[in-house]
Amino acid sequence: MNEKFEFDFDFGGANSAEMLDQTKKELLDHKNLLGGGDKQAADEEISKTEEFFAALKSGKIQFPQAQPTVFPIDIHYFKQNKLQAPKDYAVLSEQFKFYWIEVPVFLVQGEKPFYKVQMFMEFGEGEQIPKVHSAFPESKFAHIATVKGKLDFGLGEDFAFKEAASIENVALPPSIPIVKASVGGKLAVDAKLASNLGIVAGPFSYTIKRAQVECRFAGELVLWTIMDKDSLQEDNPIFIVILKMAKEVSHVRLKARAQAHRAAPLPQFIVRLLAKISPKCAEWLKKGSPITLSPYMSTINTP
Repeated sequence: MNEKFEFDFDFGGANSAEMLDQTKKELLDHKNLLGGGDKQAADEEISKTEEFFAALKSGKIQFPQAQPTVFPIDIHYFKQNKLQAPKDYAVLSEQFKFYWIEVPVFLVQGEKPFYKVQMFMEFGEGEQIPKVHSAFPESKFAHIATVKGKLDFGLGEDFAFKEAASIENVALPPSIPIVKASVGGKLAVDAKLASNLGIVAGPFSYTIKRAQVECRFAGELVLWTIMDKDSLQEDNPIFIVILKMAKEVSHVRLKARAQAHRAAPLPQFIVRLLAKISPKCAEWLKKGSPITLSPYMSTINTP
């Protein structure tokens, strides 16, 4: 388990393309060591290595070009969705305001599919640093959904995500990782039902097969690690933060970073060989030949 707010692989200033080219070059520069001295075996290993690195170039990870989905959870939101303001809303909103911030990551699957995605978000602006109040998905939701096959959830009256039980026969939006429920901020599927369940946003449906989800947040930072080869091939993951900030804050800067890993190692003897030549390149292969991209920067206005 990652105990720090760090990705599982540190590129150390390099980018994905540079790591791929460097690792390939290191191996082919020492091709005489492949095949155990047998030329035919060496030629076969060289061919496999060439094919392996060509396959790695067929997948990619992207942030959307558009701005993240953002809207305030405020009195106007409740009126718009015909919801009663929670009984604790006055206390919650006395000093702070809350915003829903949703950022997707687009995975383009290649010949070597992704099995793990890590997402890091950091929020900040001046002296009034905002705080991550709640985040989705979390480990507990992934566990429940895996056991039950599906989880119905929503944003509770305390603005933390919660399971929403007893909502059978309700028309639900598509499941997260693909959430299409937040267009225009109209999130309540059934306002009366949602209110009875103590839900202020949702309910939504979350289906999952056997994912492992780790989500940790503290202060203005949040880090997710999602491992589920099947779901990541079917859907693009979406990450949601409920951000709490002082009322006088007029804008917040979001910095998001993502890293995706593939279950695509070369034969172990090649990895061990590379470890003697270039430990950094060997570690990159062991971690699933991860790829990363430039940080996603956005200024979120919070009037």
